[in-house]
Amino acid sequence: NNMMTGTLPNTLGNALMLRLIYLNNNSFNGSIPKQIGNFPKLYELSLHDNKLSGSLTTQLGKLIELKSLTLHNNELTGKVS
Repeated sequence: NNMMTGTLPNTLGNALMLRLIYLNNNSFNGSIPKQIGNFPKLYELSLHDNKLSGSLTTQLGKLIELKSLTLHNNELTGKVS
């Protein structure tokens, strides 16, 4: 818990070599940016226990190396495919 607030920035998708993203247990709000699909090497994405909302982006399906995805305790809708 880093007590971070606000929305997840679209520029997050510019860090192409990220392998792990742990932004759980904060107060991020808004939607997951579609740029999240720009991480060809990402294998863990942890966004649980925030205040994220909206539909899940179809870009999550582009994360071909993804092994762990935790999104619980948000207000997200839709399916990951």
